[in-house]
Amino acid sequence: MPIAFVPFEPQHEDAVRRFNERLVAGHAVTPFFPEAKAPQGTNANMQPFLAVDHDAGQLEVRGSFLAVRYPALIAGAEGEVLNCQSPVSEGLVDQKYLLLPSQIFKVLLRKNPFVFVVGMGGLQNPLPRFLKAAGWSVEEVPFYYKVIRASRFLQQMPQLQQPVWKKTAAQIGAFSGLGALAFRVMHRNKSVPDLRRYSIAKAEWGPWATELWERFRMQIQFGVARDQASVPLLYRSGREIGPLVIQHDGVICGWSMALLTPMQNNVHFANLRVATILDCIADDEHRVAAVTRTVEYLAQAGADIVITNQSHAPTQQAFLDAGFRPGPSNYLLAASPKLAAAIGGTPVKSGSIHLTRSDGDGPINL
Repeated sequence: MPIAFVPFEPQHEDAVRRFNERLVAGHAVTPFFPEAKAPQGTNANMQPFLAVDHDAGQLEVRGSFLAVRYPALIAGAEGEVLNCQSPVSEGLVDQKYLLLPSQIFKVLLRKNPFVFVVGMGGLQNPLPRFLKAAGWSVEEVPFYYKVIRASRFLQQMPQLQQPVWKKTAAQIGAFSGLGALAFRVMHRNKSVPDLRRYSIAKAEWGPWATELWERFRMQIQFGVARDQASVPLLYRSGREIGPLVIQHDGVICGWSMALLTPMQNNVHFANLRVATILDCIADDEHRVAAVTRTVEYLAQAGADIVITNQSHAPTQQAFLDAGFRPGPSNYLLAASPKLAAAIGGTPVKSGSIHLTRSDGDGPINL
């Protein structure tokens, strides 16, 4: 019997449990549904799907993915995009199902030709390599960082702990104050607005979000909508800090959203307190101030380092002007052939799209 794609419902839970056990036994990735429970109260724009068959004499799950619908701006027009999150295939442990990923994405493209995937951990990984071979645009979304507490950074950052000479130099920099001085110079603002005229505070979503989005969307070819009605689709976990509203002389000119994560033996950040700016939407002339005020807010909240991924060229420049430095990125955007063609072929390289760690399952490892 051929593979069928069906929504994940409670009657599938035993089969999902067996699927998870096979993946774990084969040393594959952590299953997307670790509790083997059908999600309850799933948002209307989000639906989990299973790839099932009956070849073994009973229903078995061979793959899974989450399809999420978002209102979006596509080539200057309002539309809808489909985001594929956490596609998992038994092909990871059984060659019989090596072609299942292509079936998964055919199902998605039949639902909507405008599909995107984010994250994926790096260009060398199987999923981005598969999508690129299938004709998708696959690009790194630029990464930027700003060290706030130099001493903790130098003592914790894994890349600075080996070999011994590097660790020794980092320790000297941490305890002598030379490291703090070096980072202060490295991260100094290239553009210094009069911050006395800017304030930042937590707020509730309001019509101001729609007003800012209407102005911002004129600059981009693609982006998941950030108006008042749409932002709850992106920000609903309760982990986020925000929205942080920035005002200039009492008038709202931008907003940001962030996470603050105390890492625990993380492979990239060890035990640092990592703040991620998930989003920063601001009017052009206020963008650097919005970034700067957001960094100050996160520093006061205890961040050791602030990181972000940004695809919009003017926003990238604002982060650079606010003292951020570029670094290697493991956060990717894969755009389906029709979506990529509609927004320039290589959308990230064009600098004319807005995609950050708030899109799709971008915050999942933060």
